[in-house]
Amino acid sequence: MAEFLRASDVISGTEGVVYGVIDGRSFKIAEVQNIEVEFTYQKEAVKVVGYRGTGQKIVGYEITGSMEMQYMSPHWRRITEIYQNNVSFPPISITITNSDAATRAGTQTVSIDGVIPDSTFLAMLDAENILQESMNFTADSFRILTPFNA
Repeated sequence: MAEFLRASDVISGTEGVVYGVIDGRSFKIAEVQNIEVEFTYQKEAVKVVGYRGTGQKIVGYEITGSMEMQYMSPHWRRITEIYQNNVSFPPISITITNSDAATRAGTQTVSIDGVIPDSTFLAMLDAENILQESMNFTADSFRILTPFNA
């Protein structure tokens, strides 16, 4: 009999955890509200004699991401200050675990390595709202540490 997706197997985005590793020190990024990391294939068009269409060849990739979080963590400002004062940038990894016990998919853990933020908020005030910051970033590579069940 064919297997069908059950409503209970859809993964809840609130069931998971995000950790950061900066210069070998691990910390939970509890203030993250959402995070997305995308792998984009870089392609070039290929024309071949005898074929009217245009083929595509993968020639590289780019990893980009974004996250929104409560404005409360000192880590991102410390990294920026270290870079400003020492022109040294520590290695950064972000590990994202999806873990929804209600689904048969199981747990997936992915490490995003070589993370470099595009920019960092140094300070902010807002009399009307809870302080939130967003950060876009690039990364060098990723590793699937634990895959979802097949």
